[in-house]
Amino acid sequence: MQSIRARLLLDLSITGLVLMEMSYLLTGGALHEWLGALLFLLVFIHNLLNRRWYAALFRGSCSPLRRLNNFVNIMLGACMLCILITGIILSQVIVPSGWFQGSLEIRELHTFAAHWGFVLIGIHIGLHWTLIFRQMNEALPAVMQRALPIYRLAAFCLCCLGIYVWFSRDILMSLTLQASFSFRNEACPAAYMPLEYLLILSSYIWLTHYLLKVLRGNRQ
Repeated sequence: MQSIRARLLLDLSITGLVLMEMSYLLTGGALHEWLGALLFLLVFIHNLLNRRWYAALFRGSCSPLRRLNNFVNIMLGACMLCILITGIILSQVIVPSGWFQGSLEIRELHTFAAHWGFVLIGIHIGLHWTLIFRQMNEALPAVMQRALPIYRLAAFCLCCLGIYVWFSRDILMSLTLQASFSFRNEACPAAYMPLEYLLILSSYIWLTHYLLKVLRGNRQ
């Protein structure tokens, strides 16, 4: 039980840091870099705890779902590597190298990798949501029992809001190498950016989860 709670806390911490990292206009450059360093440390620990996945990567039968999961994980790893390399190049605080700091192309690539990585994180969580939900039930039975009646309604509302924010923030520009920074609705304070990205992440998760259920023919 303690192990499950520790893993959930680790994953929640990673998610929280990702949301803050996506909110660059809120954190500013220096905090963005230090939070990024902490994020990569936690991601390393996450991968260390899940090292069995690497050992079993080329073992056993490979179902379509397993192929999809492997593809998502590999592409997510590629995005994280790109974020790390471009982040080091652009760094002005932790690694003040002076390389290409004013390069629009490097900033666009960093933003591109970050937003695609964000999409893949949502898909990754969505693919594992049944397992995560089961672990949450085991770790926090009383809380989950109270939350269960409104679970599907909340999921639907979060998904709809996330889709609305996705279009209002013009995320497509960042996914197509047309933006070197995060756009923000001027009518919405920067402090709301983590919440906005949480809604977008929720839409990625629920769309992946329920699309997977439909493909499986699982109507539970």
